[in-house]
Order: sequence, then structure tokens, then C-alpha cells
Amino acid sequence: MGLGKYPETSLAEARRNADQIRAQIRDGIAPRGEKRIELPAAKAVPSFAEVAEKLITALEPTWRNPKHRQQWRNTLDTYAKPIADMPIDEVRTSDVLECLAPIWLSKAETAARLRGRIERLIDYAIALDLRPEEMGNPAVMKGKIQHLLPKRDRSPINHREAMSWREIPVFMEAMRGVRGIGPRLSASRSSRPQGPGKCAS
Repeated sequence: MGLGKYPETSLAEARRNADQIRAQIRDGIAPRGEKRIELPAAKAVPSFAEVAEKLITALEPTWRNPKHRQQWRNTLDTYAKPIADMPIDEVRTSDVLECLAPIWLSKAETAARLRGRIERLIDYAIALDLRPEEMGNPAVMKGKIQHLLPKRDRSPINHREAMSWREIPVFMEAMRGVRGIGPRLSASRSSRPQGPGKCAS
């Protein structure tokens, strides 16, 4: 639109007119009338729970077992409540820790699955441009999390010492005298002919 004809309208007046028009537009008012301009609404960032639903729906056709959908949903519904309503681009390491810490030691396997599912979900959000890639994924185990979660007690495995081959004949004879199907099956297997280089199990 024109701001005035030169030289009747000076450059300074044209600039003032332009400033007024910009202010009207910012207020949603059309410069040539009082009709309000419908400005585009800011695109809302989906919540963690909304992205989870989208991901589960996308993965469902790839799951042979229908229980996988329910397992994913149950894990996230039960243990990811602290971040369920958060916009996906606001989830930070501290938020993921809030979900993992209560079960990290007491339910190690569940916690590991939860962390993996949160990681995959956030990667999915990044791929959909719902979360800036430069923010990274706060659920990656080799990121900050491994330094913030307590180390689990990994007790050494005590293996039983193998029986000497010299003791096997006596042991098998004793097994034959024990009542029950288990010992009888073991004894019958040991009596089968073995190929070269094989010994009885």
C-alpha cells in the first residue's frame, strides 16, 4: 500500500505512516479498516505422551506379538508420569532421571526397558522435527545418565566345578538307583552309543 505521494508527503512522514501501519498489524488490525487480521496461531509442541501414542501407532504394524503395544503403553504410563504432560522439546536429563531413579536398583530390567523406550521416543521426536537435534537425547545411556544413576551391584557368578571324568561311571550307577523320571532319562542318554570324540552327557 502507498504511504503518500512525493513531494506532498515527505520521507519522514512516510516513515511515521509505516511505523503506524506496522503497529496496527502487530495488534491484528488491518491498516485500511478496523477489521482484525487473523494471525496464524503458534504451532503447539506435542507432549511426551502424545508423541508416545504416535510412536506406538507407527510401530504397531511391525510387532508380531500384540502384547508389545500393551507393554510399551504400560511401561510409559506407569513410570514416565513425571514427563507425560511435558512438551517433548522441554524434556531434560533431570526429567528422565526422575522417571528412572525410583526403580533403577529395585526393578533393574524394567528400568532398562523404560530408559530404552524413552530414548527411542525422543529420537523419534527429533526425526519428526518436534525437538531440535542440537538438544541431543537426554535418555542415551552413554550420555550424562550413566554418571548420575547409581551403579548396580553386580555380584560375581560362582560356577560349579565340573565333575572329573573318572567319577562319571560311579555317578551314573548311583543315578540309576534313584527313583524318578529325571535320573532315568539321564542314565538312558549316557548308555547311547557316542560318536568319535564324544563323551556321555
